[in-house]
Amino acid sequence: MNVNEVSFANAQPMQTRVMKYGKAAPELAATANISAYNIANAFDGLIGIAVIDSFFGASVSPFAAAIPL
Repeated sequence: MNVNEVSFANAQPMQTRVMKYGKAAPELAATANISAYNIANAFDGLIGIAVIDSFFGASVSPFAAAIPL
């Protein structure tokens, strides 16, 4: 099981939980997980830029993805 499978596996329980507690504003609650994933994607881009702009350059970008944060 890889990281992608784990991230897709937790999306449904997270969405169910958000919808359970967001009954007063279901449309706003439905966008919470999507917003969280978009914020995570933005941070991924910032980390990628920092790695490429570092002393080591773009040649270490495959190795930087393997480092747990």
